[in-house]
Amino acid sequence: MPTHDDHGRLPTRAPSSGATRIEIPAPGRRLEFDEWTRLVTAELRRYLPTVSASTNGHDRVIWRYGGQTVTCTNDSGTFRTKLDPRWGGLQDIDRHDAFTAANTAKTVAGHFESRFSVPD
Repeated sequence: MPTHDDHGRLPTRAPSSGATRIEIPAPGRRLEFDEWTRLVTAELRRYLPTVSASTNGHDRVIWRYGGQTVTCTNDSGTFRTKLDPRWGGLQDIDRHDAFTAANTAKTVAGHFESRFSVPD
């Protein structure tokens, strides 16, 4: 069974078969829901400048683009992003930082337009 290193991380293995491993940074400054969703919106607009964002109460943000809707809610400290009513979405359970906001924005952009669903 793997043991954690001095920084609390599990050891990583070298990628196999030519795959590349994306380095995940240590958690950054924890953001409140409104600040986190503003950052997601700003990042999302880098990909899709015409995306609209609206709030529905203090703990819900709705992004719209091309007739599609994505909803993000603060569910008792878990930020849940629902991409499609028929299947799951994304959750930020504990980080709530700029890294997860940027990844959420990239995934939402890929949901709205498939050309953004490939690695950078």
